[in-house]
Amino acid sequence: MAYIIEKLSNQSLEEFSKLHIFKPLGMNNTRVFTILSKGNTFPSRVYGQSNNGMDDLYYLEGVTGDGAVYSTANDLLKWHSGLQSNTLLSKEELNKAFKPTLLNNGKLSYYGFGWFLHPQSPNIIGHAGNWVGFNNDYVRNIADDSVLIMLTNKGGGDNFWTLRERFIPKPLQDVRFRTAEQFMI
Repeated sequence: MAYIIEKLSNQSLEEFSKLHIFKPLGMNNTRVFTILSKGNTFPSRVYGQSNNGMDDLYYLEGVTGDGAVYSTANDLLKWHSGLQSNTLLSKEELNKAFKPTLLNNGKLSYYGFGWFLHPQSPNIIGHAGNWVGFNNDYVRNIADDSVLIMLTNKGGGDNFWTLRERFIPKPLQDVRFRTAEQFMI
């Protein structure tokens, strides 16, 4: 995805996201952070601790596009509001994103445009991730537009699943270790 955005826009993913997503939504504490960002100043950036003082944990293995977006709960709520108000995408585009996709082989995929869709709870969409010590989970009920945003830098985010179960009306199958192919039925 990052490659496509960069080719079509002639901008880095970092610059494109800042100009077309973060700035219009007022997401002032959100960044795409890549190895090329190392020299940039980020006021809300956190550095790791070690016995010798502070560690600059910037090594990201050159991965961009499937991660490396750092944000805050307040900024993610602004992003949620942008989705609610159709500022980022039209209602028609979001409706397509929130529906299973029929693949060429006739199977359904419950991963649409970056959203995990849950067959057991069709009104629940979300996306979770982790990278370089940070864990996040964003879960939205599109029926009543409630949202659960969870961020942590402690452990593997295992408590997310307990909170998620309280938020979602029906229990979901544990999808932490499922591959994209396993989301297809």
